[in-house]
Amino acid sequence: MPKETIVDIGCGQKNNLWLYGFYEEPTVGVDFCREFLQRRAGDGNLVTGDSANLPLVSNCADKVFVIHVLEHVDALSGTLDEIGRVLKSGGELTVAVPHKRFERVMGSIDPDYHGPNMHLRIVKEEDLTEELQSRDFEIEEVKTRGFWGAAYITAASFLHLKILKDRKMEAQSGYLVKGDDGQITEGVRGETGKMLKFARSFLTKNPIFSILDKVYPFETYVRAVKR
Repeated sequence: MPKETIVDIGCGQKNNLWLYGFYEEPTVGVDFCREFLQRRAGDGNLVTGDSANLPLVSNCADKVFVIHVLEHVDALSGTLDEIGRVLKSGGELTVAVPHKRFERVMGSIDPDYHGPNMHLRIVKEEDLTEELQSRDFEIEEVKTRGFWGAAYITAASFLHLKILKDRKMEAQSGYLVKGDDGQITEGVRGETGKMLKFARSFLTKNPIFSILDKVYPFETYVRAVKR
């Protein structure tokens, strides 16, 4: 059986696809930021590219992951067009964007959170699903999730940005980094990833936590199939 081609668009500086059901390195990781890719040296086939002009042939991908990317891109419509172009018919798309409630709280903590160096837009669930359907995608699953991640990131960001004032938000990443020397640390995202391994394996099995995911979710998760 031929191996699937997995494309991670906006792959960033760390492979977090295990949070979305994929536990290997993607076939191709694409990101516009060379510095992020340099931090992933040795992690496979990494390509510098624009999400609205992907350096990939049409109908090449069996699965595409676009994880916390659409809020950053300059050309949202062009990016969605390119996703549809590279994904095979019957191919699966996994998208995650920060939930609008989480975005608004984070924007109140960090005045630079919404701007040219971070998030250019809040991507709402209804807008995202409508855009995908207009491009001949069939929506398979939509859900809000990640209360524990949202709560932890919010608390840690408030602590470091507002009280201790010892870190800043790294552009285009969401990591908290040391402010004076620019040293990259594990950051909130990395610490949260470790916590979520526990949360997803134990805490989320309790129905009460699905209620919390609706109250203050970290992200909107969408899974769709190209017709």
